[in-house]
Amino acid sequence: MIATERKKGTCLLYSENIIGRLCLKFGLLLIMFKSMYLSFTWYIPEIAIYAIGLISFVLFMITSRNVFNQNNNNKVLCVFFIIIQFYVFFITLNQSIILMFVLSISTFYTCGILLLNDDIKVELVNFCSKTLGILLLISIPAWILYLLGFSWPHYVSQDCGIDFYIHANYYFFVVSAKPQDIIDIQRFCSFFLEPGHLATTCSFFLFINKFNIKRWEVLLMLVAVILSLSLAGYGLLIGAYIFYLILYNKNYKKYLLAFALLIAGLTVFFMNLNMGNNVINEKIISRLVFEDGEMSGNNRFTPRFESHYHKYLKSDDVYWGILKEFSTVDYKYNWMDGSAGWKRYIIMYGIIGTSLVLIFYLLLLCVKWSYAGFFFFIVFLVANCIRDYPLRQYWLYTYILALPLLQRQYMSFNKQRKLING
Repeated sequence: MIATERKKGTCLLYSENIIGRLCLKFGLLLIMFKSMYLSFTWYIPEIAIYAIGLISFVLFMITSRNVFNQNNNNKVLCVFFIIIQFYVFFITLNQSIILMFVLSISTFYTCGILLLNDDIKVELVNFCSKTLGILLLISIPAWILYLLGFSWPHYVSQDCGIDFYIHANYYFFVVSAKPQDIIDIQRFCSFFLEPGHLATTCSFFLFINKFNIKRWEVLLMLVAVILSLSLAGYGLLIGAYIFYLILYNKNYKKYLLAFALLIAGLTVFFMNLNMGNNVINEKIISRLVFEDGEMSGNNRFTPRFESHYHKYLKSDDVYWGILKEFSTVDYKYNWMDGSAGWKRYIIMYGIIGTSLVLIFYLLLLCVKWSYAGFFFFIVFLVANCIRDYPLRQYWLYTYILALPLLQRQYMSFNKQRKLING
């Protein structure tokens, strides 16, 4: 009896457990940032990141009480995610002790996130929004000074963890150092590997935060998307904003018309500004032109990739994927490099693996259903058709944590609308 009371006394409610909350958030950010190879994580080994994440989460668990919601739906989600991880490890990857350790921690951590109660998930997604805002608060001013000619100390590196990339690391931001990119118009990446990674992540959080640019971090996210000059990012931003207008405006049709006129006006303006010699026209608008039935900006897959892809579809490997074949291949000889998108994901994980991941995301949506969540799922699905990162923790955890918030926001909006309508 005394032992039981002592045990209860060592466990605190989430709101009281300051150290536990710090542990949870620190481990969460480390794993999320490492999954997208943010520049300040390059020199921290992945196994160290996951070990720290594991210790942080365990400390949170043993010092907290009433933080998990172990209902049947959450348990089903955990089981389904474990099945996906088993598939990834035993079917698509070359097994190793280190990989088994990393995937085991990843599975444990993700299941822990899935089981958290909704109040904590809502706090965590708001925390992630603020954290992204802080990163941009550091990067954007430094980037503007860089564009104005300020000479920041930097070094050229290929140490991000993926051989395909070469960057000039300016500490407050990174810039592609590939020869073909050095002579091109500079695009904002912040700490991310590519402008599209940054723009897509910001588009997610802009939708989650209902485009409330009165909040400083949300305004910075919008600025970051604009500075990225990412066609995919611009497309996701416009799509997400259209969904927002439909969801939260009774007379959304007039707002959609006004927004369409605004986009059309800006398009005409930039097409004619300086006879079309401006960054928006060159990096965005000109890439929307169709030639021979193909959009000029649709460069997600190389001709070499397309050739192999069509052969792959006719092979028996199409069901299980062929990621194992590329685990030890030098990137110079890997015909998948230089391409990104849903076709690449099907090649890596096969029809079965791709279907499992899609079903998992649909189950997540069904458990926390709302029309806001459904539209977020569409934005998320389109983003992963472009980038194929559905299991990278930054995007995965953002989706998991955002759904309860989106559900609450939409329920609250509906209640207010009913009260107004009387």
